[in-house]
Amino acid sequence: MPQQRTRLEYNDFMGVVAIPIPGPAILRMFLNHSVIRLFAAVPEAAPVASGWDLQFAAPERALVLARAGTDAADDRLRGWSAFVLAAAAQRFGRPADAALQLERARVALARIHGPRTRWIAAALAANQQFVEGNIATALAQAEALVADPPAPGHEVDLHLAYSILSFCHKRLGNFKAGLRWLYTNLALVREHALPPQIAIVLLNLSAYLMSIDEWREADAYLQEAASLAAGFDNAVLRRRIELNLALCARFLDDHERALLLTRRALEDPLLDAGSAFSLYGNAASLYVMLGRLDEGRRAHQQACALAEADPSPLWLANCLYCEAQLAVAEERIGDAITVLERAATYAEQVTEVRVPVAPPILRLLAECYARDADYGRAYRAHQRFYDAHEARLGFTQQARFFSELTRHEVETMRLERDQARVLHRQSEIAQQQLATLNANLATRIVEVEALQAKLEEQALRDSLTGLFNRRYWDAALPTRIAFAERSGSALVVAHIDLDHFKRLNDVHGHAGGDHVLRAFGALLAASARASDLVCRIGGEEFCILFENTDIDVAVARLQEILASYSEQEFVFGSARVRGFTFSAGVALYPVDATDQHTLIERADERMYAAKRAGRARVAFEHL
Repeated sequence: MPQQRTRLEYNDFMGVVAIPIPGPAILRMFLNHSVIRLFAAVPEAAPVASGWDLQFAAPERALVLARAGTDAADDRLRGWSAFVLAAAAQRFGRPADAALQLERARVALARIHGPRTRWIAAALAANQQFVEGNIATALAQAEALVADPPAPGHEVDLHLAYSILSFCHKRLGNFKAGLRWLYTNLALVREHALPPQIAIVLLNLSAYLMSIDEWREADAYLQEAASLAAGFDNAVLRRRIELNLALCARFLDDHERALLLTRRALEDPLLDAGSAFSLYGNAASLYVMLGRLDEGRRAHQQACALAEADPSPLWLANCLYCEAQLAVAEERIGDAITVLERAATYAEQVTEVRVPVAPPILRLLAECYARDADYGRAYRAHQRFYDAHEARLGFTQQARFFSELTRHEVETMRLERDQARVLHRQSEIAQQQLATLNANLATRIVEVEALQAKLEEQALRDSLTGLFNRRYWDAALPTRIAFAERSGSALVVAHIDLDHFKRLNDVHGHAGGDHVLRAFGALLAASARASDLVCRIGGEEFCILFENTDIDVAVARLQEILASYSEQEFVFGSARVRGFTFSAGVALYPVDATDQHTLIERADERMYAAKRAGRARVAFEHL
């Protein structure tokens, strides 16, 4: 559902720009900081007394100490107390307040030239650029911080720069670079065993994974983050973790857990406006899905009130989509269509591919048009849905591959780095081995880039059924039609839609639906000739192109497939079910149409005619 994308991250330290960073460069930086620089700890009193070291584990206690330290006679304590207040204002307050505290820190520390003090001041200055919207400047400053790491004994302060870099790249839509910095950050804070920072990075990482529909992995990270957060006093962090856990539970069909977490969050919504909107929007969708319409309406009203105060296209589209869900649940199809058309307009203004706000709106709109017997608009809405869905699918496939690859590379790097440390202590040979490791790492990155080139082929296949997908169908059909025109042969296009598939999902769950889709895809593949083109174009819809075939032969083959499908037995737990059917419509080139879009439209219209005629049939009448 589109509400899932509203400000999921916990911005513990904001971020910097969108210049793509090569994989080897990032990993070499981490190696150099961790292997070559073998620092000894240097204790400092001011960070402890000011609350700096408590701001993630106990932020309220840190603020008490910092406020007390602003009147201290010691310049260093006053300066570090101002650092704490500036960081808090950057996360939860106003940029102007943060700028005032940074100026107070500069004045207090003017005569103090400690290396850590200078580095933290530079990190906060970079973050200030980010919160003020100067993303390019913030990025450049954060990259300079990584190139000139913290003072000996304080390498963990790199957590701040890594966080800035990940959020900057995310703001600029550079998914790969942002993810690399997150995994690098996670390796750093795990190495130094810092539970508060680990929990924060895991929360941010889960937001990335949720954005590519990796719900189980995100849920596992959030469970770990929740376990860590239980051990320290950061109520806002715990609540945001619970909010994302509720979202994961909903998309994993664990409705009981989703309901429990959502209700607990609604009882005490200690969140900023963005996270509150996510809470109320997701609560509304959950309640509507569970048939709790009164509760869903109340949550929806809360979300709309927040959207009115901050009318972004994403929030407005989400609110209208939820309003349409309520209208559909109450059988007000005309109202739902009006609302969804407005929602689709706002969704077009949300340009980030990783925010799937448009597909569910367009799909529900197509369903409503069909229920209203406006099949022309239903077809066009389906076309728009498939275009948005394919764009989303291509992004998530590549992002999942890259996420797994990056995690593996960082873990491999960490293990090799640990081995290099031992060798460094033993002998000067360690320097030579470090150079070899870097060279090998660069070679692996080149190999990875070659693997990424293969993603284009993967993007042409439907991951569930193994059939070609909508993208391949749209690319191949014009070529096949052009060949038929040159050769003077006929071809038939068939549009298949599985009957009562929503009911199947409702009764047997999405796992049961996926089982049926895989089996039906296998049946189509086994029934196809070498010259046939079989595709899953989305959801429960499939298309077949029969080359050099007349319509009678094509219909006969489809009826054979329908008979085989209806006789096939499926096992869902202890239940054995058979009798599933589909509706299909066919169109003949060049009799029905001579261009791609009209040919598909004719087949689509006949598929809907088959639905209206009672389903479980193939419609093939000539126009």
